[in-house]
Amino acid sequence: MRVSRELREKITALRTLERRIRANPEWWTFEREYPIRGFSGPGPYMIVGDQPSESPWPPCHPNRLLFYGILKAWPLGYSAHLTDVIKRHGPGSESARAEPADMPVHLDILRTELEIVQPTRIIALGGTAERYLRKYFPELEPRMAGIIHWGKRATDELPDVPAEFRRQLRRALTCTQREVVSARARPSVKYEVLKPLAGGRCPRQMQVLHGTIANNTSVLNPDLAEPDLMLLVFEAARSGALRTRQHPWRIWQYYRPRLIEEGYISETMDAAHT
Repeated sequence: MRVSRELREKITALRTLERRIRANPEWWTFEREYPIRGFSGPGPYMIVGDQPSESPWPPCHPNRLLFYGILKAWPLGYSAHLTDVIKRHGPGSESARAEPADMPVHLDILRTELEIVQPTRIIALGGTAERYLRKYFPELEPRMAGIIHWGKRATDELPDVPAEFRRQLRRALTCTQREVVSARARPSVKYEVLKPLAGGRCPRQMQVLHGTIANNTSVLNPDLAEPDLMLLVFEAARSGALRTRQHPWRIWQYYRPRLIEEGYISETMDAAHT
């Protein structure tokens, strides 16, 4: 495939940066696996994890087969730039508990990557990576999609993590720019208002979330799909209607069980989209 001069320059700059990173034996970058270029992929997609684990990640590893397999099936996957916020190997969840003492060094490297790649879309792998990106690079939010990490533990609500990771990553790669923040939302899930909220005894945030559904449904269209709700929740946070210093969707996840248990809303699943 013919590569433009601009892409060749990006690849060269990234390989130079990669050699600098790999000079430290404790640091790591995503490897190349034809046609995936790993760290030297020039974009326009940038996929960011939090920190490489201490476990080996050979080509036969199930998670690597899952991740690289999705990118190989996507036409632009070969040019996606794969990286981590923190380049040093670390125990599982280490970066979720505390930032490393040399965090500024890692942020400077990531800032250099952003300058080289100039990504049109940034996909954060897991909540820790997304939290760091939103904290240190808030200007990226309009281009950022947060999705689950392939290493997330299965739960009753999420029994098949690989299948959900595959769905979310594909959606993050293919959705429109307006839909980018809703990549992790479940298209099969819909919400409907069942009764008005008892405003005096409910927290303000809960009132805003209930009102978001009520104001965007009608008799003819009584339910709201989760991706549409996620977009509206982010818009409410940006406008100041939903006041929070946390990730906006985390507020929804906190109040969602109470809204359902107290009979204010219902949650249904459309079998046609499962």
